[in-house]
Amino acid sequence: FNPSIEKLAEEHDNVHIIDWVTYTKNNPGYLISDRVHPNVKGCKVFAEFIYESIYQQYLQEFRDKKEKKIKEHEENEKKKITFIGNDLLLGVFDYLQEDYSNSEFIIDKDFTYKTLKEKIKEAIKNKTLSHNIVFTFNKKIDLTNKEYKELVELCKDYNIYIVDTNNNIKIDKDNVSIIKFNNREKDYTLVDGIHLTDKGNKALLETINEELKKEE
Repeated sequence: FNPSIEKLAEEHDNVHIIDWVTYTKNNPGYLISDRVHPNVKGCKVFAEFIYESIYQQYLQEFRDKKEKKIKEHEENEKKKITFIGNDLLLGVFDYLQEDYSNSEFIIDKDFTYKTLKEKIKEAIKNKTLSHNIVFTFNKKIDLTNKEYKELVELCKDYNIYIVDTNNNIKIDKDNVSIIKFNNREKDYTLVDGIHLTDKGNKALLETINEELKKEE
């Protein structure tokens, strides 16, 4: 009957073999002289063997489910985004919150390079940064290319996206993507030449979305 049972187990993933035959070949002392039926001691071992086989099967199913959950969690974590910025991010915050409701936002309209760096170090230490980081700054903070490179080095274990409104950011790193945004388009900026109009904010949102969706 054993080949038929084995064939059945191959065809149905809810059928499992409890291989008493192989076990008793290695432990013949649990069988009577016919080499088939268990002796008195073998009966107890037989019951324990069945129990242990079922237990191990449930344990494996539990481990498989746990591993699947962990992988799903890791994949979801990889999709999370932390937006870091000043007034530029503040202007598109409401839109981004709708499209990226599961994201984190670190916003300070008065960010300086020093306070920004301290805030990032704190977030890394507390492990509150998402796998993906989007830097969204206008020229009010006026970060130099060198300063951006230092921030990139600080966040070397993350995927980084940098919104470039002045076309002057040059960073060649595998984990860095530059999001080019031309804020000089008609009706994109207010009279101060820094802050965006509602039209400009919507255009910025569209530009950010296009770049982030490329990576999905």
